[in-house]
Amino acid sequence: MTKHVTVILILLISSFLTVTLGQDTTKLRGLEQNVQSLEQNLQTAKAIRAQQAARAAALEAQLRNLGGQESKLSTQVRKLNNTLNKLELDRLALIQAIDKNQKASKALLDQIQKLNQTVTDQKKAVQELIVSIDRERSSRYVKLLARADNIYDLVVKSKDLNTIGQNDLNVIDALKTSISKREQKNLELQNVIAQLNANQRFLETKKDAITRNRGQLNASIAQLRRTAQGRKVVLLETVKARQRSDASIGSILNTVYRQRQALKQERARILEIRRQAALVAARKAAIERERIRQENARIARLKSRQARAAALAQEQIRRQQAAQQAVNDQNKLPSVPVAPIDLPASLGRLSQPIPGGRIIANFGQQGEYMAIQSEQDGAAVYAAADGQVARVTLVQANSGYTIIIAHTDSIWTVYQNMQDPPLEPGQVVRRGQFIGYVGGGAINPANQLQFAVAVNGVPVDPRPYF
Repeated sequence: MTKHVTVILILLISSFLTVTLGQDTTKLRGLEQNVQSLEQNLQTAKAIRAQQAARAAALEAQLRNLGGQESKLSTQVRKLNNTLNKLELDRLALIQAIDKNQKASKALLDQIQKLNQTVTDQKKAVQELIVSIDRERSSRYVKLLARADNIYDLVVKSKDLNTIGQNDLNVIDALKTSISKREQKNLELQNVIAQLNANQRFLETKKDAITRNRGQLNASIAQLRRTAQGRKVVLLETVKARQRSDASIGSILNTVYRQRQALKQERARILEIRRQAALVAARKAAIERERIRQENARIARLKSRQARAAALAQEQIRRQQAAQQAVNDQNKLPSVPVAPIDLPASLGRLSQPIPGGRIIANFGQQGEYMAIQSEQDGAAVYAAADGQVARVTLVQANSGYTIIIAHTDSIWTVYQNMQDPPLEPGQVVRRGQFIGYVGGGAINPANQLQFAVAVNGVPVDPRPYF
């Protein structure tokens, strides 16, 4: 009674541990999935933080680059300012030079005015001279002089006035000299004015170009400063986002740590449950092995009793057969062994009833049959030749069913130790047709067929007929 209670308790504990282990395994799987999800979130957060750090580094590099560009542009602006200052000094110097040149120009103008007055006086003297010549010389010379366009023409034409005196020639030479000086002074004045105008235009053009360039540089510097300010704003937002990411990663790390601790504890608890379950299973297996051993012992005892009963039955049958044989021997003459006869040509040779079967006992070694063994228990059995089912009988349960097939009036084949066959007496069968399974006897091996050939009702060795 105590043993049965112990077995029941072990079974109950095993069932309880199995259910608990299943629930804990489900819980453990949930914790593992949570940890995996948190680790994935952690990896994602780290990747985002790495991207933010890379972006912040890129923005800092851009700011440094913009600062360098601004510094270069500021240097260029300082150089332009220095150039403008030099140009301003040059302009002042040019203004002073212009003032000097204007004074020189005024002096030249005064000289030119004086020369103009001199030329006017000399022209008047020449006119008076012409009037005098006209009075003293012929009208032909006067007309010649009157048609003179300038002093050179007058001089040329004056050569023809061979009647003019030396005093008259001196007056004309003086007029020529005055006009030449006046033209020279006019040319000097024009050159000075042209040079002053050219210098002033050059200075204005260069000043305008430098002013425009400085304006462009100042605009570029302003744009760089605006860009740098925008980059600083983005950098500040990136730094704040990275700080938020760091806080999120810290929170996830704390959660992962707690989950991993819970997972570790749960695994330890499940390992303990599994250890206990293994101990219970081992105890249960030991009980099951003991039960199987006892069952096998019981079956062995039962088989032993059955074997003894079968042996007694066989001995009784043998004695009955011996008694019957003695009666038969008394009623007839001693018989001689039946020799094998040739099979009809239409029947041919017999086929192996179990294809691939192995002959383990020849005719007469175990009885009036040939023992054929198959590879497995309950193998299929096939008709050895064409014929008609003569008899399907169960002599006794220990020997199984016996099938007799008549192939001719005098030749039969006998199949013993068969399971309940799907045949009926009078049924026609063909060579190789399935006729049942071997292994129907209680005491005979389940993979052994007892096969015989009967000639005129007497069993003979089947080997010559294969």
